[in-house]
Amino acid sequence: MHADGRLANSVTHELAHLLLEHTPGPAIGPGGCRVWDPEMEAEADLLAAVLLVPRDAALACARVGLPHVIGAARFGVSIDLMRWRTDHTGAARQARAAARQRGRTIPQLKGSDVPSVVSACDLGWLQDLTAQQWRTVLTACGRALAAGSAPALIQCLERPAQWALR
Repeated sequence: MHADGRLANSVTHELAHLLLEHTPGPAIGPGGCRVWDPEMEAEADLLAAVLLVPRDAALACARVGLPHVIGAARFGVSIDLMRWRTDHTGAARQARAAARQRGRTIPQLKGSDVPSVVSACDLGWLQDLTAQQWRTVLTACGRALAAGSAPALIQCLERPAQWALR
């Protein structure tokens, strides 16, 4: 069984094959070897990633220096997929260049603080947010990261009472 983030990617990858109108073929060929077309698999991987984490979302996370684990929780994907979307779309590079133009740097939480933030927070609720609510949380997280405050980031990642599920 895959973790939830990996499961979302696997299901979306298979749907991508349908959307791309890939011709299905046998999964196992002569001699019991797996049969797959590298080009079709790469296309399905890319479309799945784009559907799960749009580039503008990756860019917004990169601009505030949001740790990949938090973005992954928001979009219901693995940390690896979130990192891949942020890095390989050029979003991280674009965010750094824009910050440099303004004479700033992208804030980063100390690597040693990330596990304590994650363990102190239930990040699952982030998937339930509307786009507007997510922007509010992301803005607050950006302020906490700019201040270099792990406790403030933890506070941002606590579900506000008014957003509790009914």
